[in-house]
Amino acid sequence: MEAKIAKIGYSLKAVLDEEIDLLSNLHEVMEQENRLLLESSTSHLFELNKTKELLILQHSYLDRTRRNHTVNLSKVLKLENSEPKLAVLVELMEGKLAKQIGELQVRLRQLVDNIQQLSAENSKLIECSISAVQDSWGMLKRQFVNLDKSKKHGQFKKGQEPTALLQGRI
Repeated sequence: MEAKIAKIGYSLKAVLDEEIDLLSNLHEVMEQENRLLLESSTSHLFELNKTKELLILQHSYLDRTRRNHTVNLSKVLKLENSEPKLAVLVELMEGKLAKQIGELQVRLRQLVDNIQQLSAENSKLIECSISAVQDSWGMLKRQFVNLDKSKKHGQFKKGQEPTALLQGRI
């Protein structure tokens, strides 16, 4: 039984190491995204978004693999809960491997928390940008709708000429 626990435990540790590397990359990409959102650099944002989507897809594979390992460990340890949390498994395991998995679990939790914070911040920045564009679009639309109505009735009212020149440039 100890050999099975060790085998599955080392496989779990390998997946956790990969997951931490991948989530660290995702965190870096999201930090870059945050800077680009603040700088309004849309061309770079599209590229980062592609990278972020790929990392998230890769993470879903690792997450599934990690869950399979925890299910297998729970069977070997004869746990009632077939999908226990890593902390529960670490408590039931012994030795250096248990300590390593526990440390990886803490790092993983910190990364996920940081990613969630960045995601929320980036989401707010995106919402503010969208709102600003919508407000500008609404102002332009109102201005040019009023301009079109004025043109239909003949002469422009005094003060509308600069707007008419602007319309010719658009």
